[in-house]
Amino acid sequence: MFASDADASAWEREDMELLEQALKKALKFPEDWPRGSPNQTRDRLNRLSLHGLDLTRRFQTEELLEGQPSEVTAELCKGLDKNETLEMLQMTAVELQKYADQVKQANGVWEEGTASPLPTTITYTTEAELRELETLRTEVALLQQESCLEQALSDLLTPQLSSITSDCPSVSVLRDVYSILGEGGLRFPAIVVDTDPDC
Repeated sequence: MFASDADASAWEREDMELLEQALKKALKFPEDWPRGSPNQTRDRLNRLSLHGLDLTRRFQTEELLEGQPSEVTAELCKGLDKNETLEMLQMTAVELQKYADQVKQANGVWEEGTASPLPTTITYTTEAELRELETLRTEVALLQQESCLEQALSDLLTPQLSSITSDCPSVSVLRDVYSILGEGGLRFPAIVVDTDPDC
């Protein structure tokens, strides 16, 4: 295993402890459902990716040291068994990859949409697209409000119009109805002629 240099040894021990913890978690990791929230799963995945990069760098460093003259290698690798180090790094990398695959699967379960407790994030390519969508939402809300208002006014005014017994309703009643229903002249004429028609 690793020996000699106190700093390198402490760093390597810490690395090995983290990897052992990762392996223990991998053995206990549920296959059907991820533990924790989606953010925790993403954090685990990021940490595993960083450990994988560290292992890759260490492995590449070992390979570079093999190509160096023996004096340099001897100075840098005091007390290290090269074959044991490379084999251990390769085994650790394989185990770490298996655990990373399990965490990726868990992350995939969260991102399915059906299992995720969070709503799907919608992105827009431009600000104009977002403004257009907001304008359309506002128009739909206004149309729904206008439809409800017309229905309420119609329900309220229908009994009054039907209660008029003469054949021709009074001009003032028509003016009032038109002004209420046709604000702005959108659907009904806003002006009613004030002359009495010949009934």
